Amino acid sequence: MRRKNIMIFGGEFYNKGAQAMSFITISRLKSHFPDHNILFISELDSKRTPEELENYNFDIIANPFDRNNFFGENFIRSILGKSQKPNPKKIKYLLKETEYLFDISGYELSSQWGEKKSNDYLNRFKVAHENGIKTIILPQSIGPFNYGKNQKNMEEKLQNVLKSVEIIMPRELQGKQELEKIGITDNVVHFSDIVLTNKEPIKWEHIYKKIEDEKKFNIQPNSVGIIPNMRNFDHGNKEEILDLYKRTIDYLIKEKKTIYLTRHSHEDIKACYLIKDNFVNNSNVIVIEDDMTPSEFENMVKQFDFTIGSRFHSIIHSFKVGVPALILGWAIKYKELATLFNQEKYVFDVRENFDINSFINKVKEINKNSKQESEIIKQQLENLNKYDDPFEYVYKLID
Repeated sequence: MRRKNIMIFGGEFYNKGAQAMSFITISRLKSHFPDHNILFISELDSKRTPEELENYNFDIIANPFDRNNFFGENFIRSILGKSQKPNPKKIKYLLKETEYLFDISGYELSSQWGEKKSNDYLNRFKVAHENGIKTIILPQSIGPFNYGKNQKNMEEKLQNVLKSVEIIMPRELQGKQELEKIGITDNVVHFSDIVLTNKEPIKWEHIYKKIEDEKKFNIQPNSVGIIPNMRNFDHGNKEEILDLYKRTIDYLIKEKKTIYLTRHSHEDIKACYLIKDNFVNNSNVIVIEDDMTPSEFENMVKQFDFTIGSRFHSIIHSFKVGVPALILGWAIKYKELATLFNQEKYVFDVRENFDINSFINKVKEINKNSKQESEIIKQQLENLNKYDDPFEYVYKLID
């Protein structure tokens, strides 16, 4: 009998949050399904150098769920390698040889991104169902579903496709409620983010053939980490946000803090330097450009007194190591995450017109109370760890 495939969709490695979800999912599935072949679907990562691709201990392929691309040159090469001649039979039966599809998209199924994005998302599950593949949507943000004039048609598509999915795990309660509004309830279970709830360390031998030593970052005592998000400039006023960072750093410098600006996604290095531009000659404002694994990032973050985070998973990494975070976000997921740890008073939404002075006052508060907030976060994390993680729940249902 030929080995069965497991496909993982929705992840990538350039964004550290997506990378963390990807590495955790690959590691957990390889541990539980040692006889299955992992196919990690990522257009971005399938274009990495041959040396990089060779070092991963699983296959990275382009998107087989795009009907227009299925027999395309890029897909053929990603499966067969550039030196091999196309084998139509192998390509044709790839999906037939796949048993499970695990989707780890962070936030894709929503009218907020338009009908096309929703239809592309639904299509992968439609194709999977047609090929007898069991599908699992691991914790992610879902909804709202407000499609205007095409609402009825889109609701029918959502209902028809999502009812064929084995398990749907909305990451926020609001997502669960949005699914309930369109009649999707029987296969829905609310779970928090897998990076937060995962109970097994990543087994690096499942990820890399050659494992390198982790980078070490020696952070100065009395330091604050700032992790910006380029998307905040899309959802809020760019000039006001940059002014907010400037005033915040001005205060922190007066408090004798060292400030580290670091990226949690590839594109956010630009935001780091936009902030640094106001402090070009100040050696207490430092940019860390390094690419990091999730564990390297956590080991760095745990050395900060607190963080000012705008990437969702940068905040999760902070909370996992007991470091308080002042949150500057743009979606309900930030508020729900903070509420889990009794930290909702430290959340600001860039889409709302909040007073900068109010933000600075919260900077002062978290600076003063960082040790107490750390203890609250650690206690809440301990409470959260008493519950099942999503992988164990899935295994009980599909084994």
